[in-house]
Amino acid sequence: YYTVETNNGETTEKQVHEEFLFIPAGKTHDAVDLFANRYYHLSDDQKQVIKTWYTTSTMDAGTEFNYSAEVTANINLYGATWEEMIYVAEIVETGKLFPTIADAVNAAESGQTVKVLKDHEMDVSKLYGTNSLIFVNGNKIESLTIDFNGKTVTVDTSKNTSGNLWTIFYARFGAKLTITGDGTIKVVGDDKNRPYLFWSSASTITIENGTYDMDNSKSVGTDNAAVSHTFYASSAGSIFIKNGLFTNDGPWCIANLRDGSGSKIVASGGTYDEHPVEASQ
Repeated sequence: YYTVETNNGETTEKQVHEEFLFIPAGKTHDAVDLFANRYYHLSDDQKQVIKTWYTTSTMDAGTEFNYSAEVTANINLYGATWEEMIYVAEIVETGKLFPTIADAVNAAESGQTVKVLKDHEMDVSKLYGTNSLIFVNGNKIESLTIDFNGKTVTVDTSKNTSGNLWTIFYARFGAKLTITGDGTIKVVGDDKNRPYLFWSSASTITIENGTYDMDNSKSVGTDNAAVSHTFYASSAGSIFIKNGLFTNDGPWCIANLRDGSGSKIVASGGTYDEHPVEASQ
């Protein structure tokens, strides 16, 4: 079942399971292995929490269970409770599920597709690469596709308190990133961070479709804008835009090329702040 927790006005949805754990006789068991077999994407912290919960639970006889000891009789641990992660992304080729898009991207191999599974707010607490939320490193992965699958992803940059968030999607070191699936990305925030939405450095980003809204409404005046350029290219980087709707109410232009960098941004279609671009332009 689902529970909704409220903390300082913010709500968090969590999926909770309550059941018993059956342990057959004649084997040595470890809580981490048991749960790794059932929910294979667990962080070290989650594994430790799970082990703590179960080792402090009681057996039928009322004694604590030692997972490192051999089980000589069948045992049921009743009332076992744990919180399962809400998975928002998967690697299509492997079927593995991840609680964040960044986790899926970091685990992907070249040529694979990360698919977004549900509407959600992106975790902005962790930064990768050069202060980015989603980092596609060409030294590790040559090409990657992110399929937004018609879902809506909200990015509230004000929840990153470091003030060092530079970009949402960053492709570097020769990476090839394709964005597809006709999803929606909405970026809001305050004036602590002024991120680009897409940054290509010596790489190629191709945007096939989607809706992208850079919303400046939470900033304090235009001099302290919460959002920056939708597209930024440097170090001979390229961004190709085939279609999509792009709005940006910040004080800067939607697209920006670093001076003298040999970079390019090519729009063969799409609508930009309600102004359409034809393929011939």
